[in-house]
Amino acid sequence: MFKRCKEWLHFFGVTFFILGIICLILCGIQIVGFIINSSSSKASKADGFTIEAYEVNLDVDDNNKIHVTEDITVNFYEDGHHGIFRFIPEWLKYTSKDKKTMSRKGEITNLECENEEYTVDTIHGKKRIKIGSAYYTLDEGYYDYVISYDYDMGGDVYKGFDELIFHAFGDYWGTEINGAKVNITLPKDIDSSSKVSFFADKKRKKDISSQVDYTVDGNTITAVVSKDYHLNGALTVDVELPDGYFTDSTVNYKSLAFRLCLICLASVLISFFFWNKNKDSDLFDGEYVSGTAPGGLEAVEMGYIYQGSGQLLLVTVIIQLAAKGYIRIKNPSSKTKLKIHKVNTSIGNMTEAEKLVYEGLFQNGSDVNPAEDKSVRKLNGKLCKMLEAKFDSQIYNITSYVEFFISSFLFFASCVAWGFAYIKSEDMDPTLRWFFLPAFLAIIATGFLAANTPKKSAYGEELQARVEAYKDYLSGIKKADLEAKIKENPDYFDEILPYAFILGISKKLVQKYDYTANATNRYRKYTDNITSSVYYTDTYTSSSSSSGSSSGCGGGCSSCGGGCSSCGGGGSW
Repeated sequence: MFKRCKEWLHFFGVTFFILGIICLILCGIQIVGFIINSSSSKASKADGFTIEAYEVNLDVDDNNKIHVTEDITVNFYEDGHHGIFRFIPEWLKYTSKDKKTMSRKGEITNLECENEEYTVDTIHGKKRIKIGSAYYTLDEGYYDYVISYDYDMGGDVYKGFDELIFHAFGDYWGTEINGAKVNITLPKDIDSSSKVSFFADKKRKKDISSQVDYTVDGNTITAVVSKDYHLNGALTVDVELPDGYFTDSTVNYKSLAFRLCLICLASVLISFFFWNKNKDSDLFDGEYVSGTAPGGLEAVEMGYIYQGSGQLLLVTVIIQLAAKGYIRIKNPSSKTKLKIHKVNTSIGNMTEAEKLVYEGLFQNGSDVNPAEDKSVRKLNGKLCKMLEAKFDSQIYNITSYVEFFISSFLFFASCVAWGFAYIKSEDMDPTLRWFFLPAFLAIIATGFLAANTPKKSAYGEELQARVEAYKDYLSGIKKADLEAKIKENPDYFDEILPYAFILGISKKLVQKYDYTANATNRYRKYTDNITSSVYYTDTYTSSSSSSGSSSGCGGGCSSCGGGCSSCGGGGSW
């Protein structure tokens, strides 16, 4: 039960972790695609029409909300057109008199066209009104379109003054705008301290006030662009007003993207708490572990602690039985003809793991060919279950796996939240957009902390330290020291061979010891063949026994072109 719980927590934790990585990759692709599309956009030209007159009427109230009426006269000098379309973006960049540029969010409502068939939709988050019928085309000639909508500019963002800024006509239609006229009706009279300016760009660098004939009469401003000026883009009307001129206006920014970024920051704090709690503060210090002896662990137990439920555990016990003289391995040089022969029938001194494998090998006789008897490999599953029952509840910290699952889910949720926040970034107050960077870094940190959260218990760390220390000892033992050990204890080499095998250093150890091979100990040079014979019908890489690895079971529209959805404007269809 403990093992199953740990595995499910680990499985779902890893699943959420992988999903988080996929979300991050998809967000990156989306951002790169947006940058490429923005940088590669090209302006398009009007197709078969000209704008002969364009009058914009702005009726402004005390809250800086504007009722807009656009009267557009179009000359279709080629046939085949259905009508026109007009993009009206809610987000535009404005530059005030103090040269500060910011994105301002407006809200567009009641978008309609008088006396014409039309549809309203949203493309890339921008409002579009499409006027005309798909079922018939227009004859050549002049057509008049009247578009109206309400535009909420939002709250006052400047200190010391109020400002009415409006981009009339749209940035690009693909043709010159003839007969350009703007009429503004303000809620209150304006005095001589107010300043009226006209620009042909958004950054207030191209002041064309001298090319605009305008008059101010009480609360009304009438402006006509000179016929000598070729207007082919937006005309920015800028009226500087006394501070407090607009009252009760509200900011249109939304807090969703900001709150999603805060989720990312909160996730990393929770993940850091889990990681720091499991870091190493209460775990065993391996510095004081002696590596000269296995410390009461048999080779198969050490292998389970070292690499988990791998196929090499069964082979380790077989080598262990051969080393102790309970079995004899015949024809070890051939994986297909290799046979295991029962030698000693007494099982009194065997460990539980040795008994399980010994009885399983010879249940049908005193000789078995592992390459032909498929029941042999099934012993590995039984062996793993025995070791799981003995060690798992002691060596694994189940709480840390629960916290790994939570951290991985938070990593996935943060990736989704950040991606959705990016989609909704236009609704966010521009002064808060710097939160995207720390939120992204928090996601990376959450993923790192999640991956390093699951830990062994203090006892598990102690056992792991013992295994590592013993492996280092066997790897570094000198030939002279090995021979001295064997001289002192003739069975020493056979005792340590199973440990060396499961730790992936058996070949290295065999090469250090000069021995005379006989029928009993020839298997020492062919430990790879034992593995290959046991798992003969499976795909197996024989180098695993010497490398220490395990096959374990546990473990399209332009930014400034006609019909542009980001800058406004329109075109024909």
